[in-house]
Amino acid sequence: MRLQGKKIIVTGGAGGIGGGVVRCYVREGATVAIVDINDEAGRTLEVQANELAAGGGSAKFWHLDVSKADEVFAGFDEIIADMGGVDVLAHLAAVDFIQLPPELWTVEQMHKFWENNLDATVLTNQAVYKHFKETKQGVIINYASDTGISGSPFQGPYAMSKAGVLAWTRTLAMTWARESNVRVNSVCPQIMTPMYEHYIASLDDQAREAFLSTWAQMYPLYGKPGDPDKDAGPVMVFLASEDSRYINGQIIAINGGAEITR
Repeated sequence: MRLQGKKIIVTGGAGGIGGGVVRCYVREGATVAIVDINDEAGRTLEVQANELAAGGGSAKFWHLDVSKADEVFAGFDEIIADMGGVDVLAHLAAVDFIQLPPELWTVEQMHKFWENNLDATVLTNQAVYKHFKETKQGVIINYASDTGISGSPFQGPYAMSKAGVLAWTRTLAMTWARESNVRVNSVCPQIMTPMYEHYIASLDDQAREAFLSTWAQMYPLYGKPGDPDKDAGPVMVFLASEDSRYINGQIIAINGGAEITR
């Protein structure tokens, strides 16, 4: 049990990647708070994860909008009190709700990305650091994106927000490691999720064939995105465990080599 006794908050925990991470965490003995705004998916995952739990691991769902400062700070205090402490924050929550060419974005649309992707990262990190500062230890894992490095023709604000997550993560890694022995790393995933599958299914046959034909070139390893449980989860276990105790300020790509093809 690599995470036995660890207390972990997973934001965006009810999502496709988040679900894989939660399941892996409880199988490794962690107590996990599943934070999300999707009540149905969150409660379903809570039941599923607890059926898989081992070594004292458990999961509990908490409804929380991580883009709202008041909810985050009060909610994290409540969650941490309920768990009896906190060791790790895995911040996966994010949105990508629209795609447009660069010249068509409005300020209002872009601000939605800042609120949900960048502001939420800052708020959740600050909220958990209140507790890490007292215990002089802790782990933060922020989810970013390959687009934050490479850019994206139709995802400009999303890419910008994720680039901000990378810069923020490295800022914390330099600062909070010195102050409180807190290590902060980021993850750039290319993982198949139910949302991704739904998008593919929504395409007509010709568009779907054209889209899938690009995968062989995009993903050198296996020719497709990774699996939440088999590929993302184990890496997240490693980053949350003592096995990665000297890894700080790094960008970890779980993408089958996709970024090197761009």
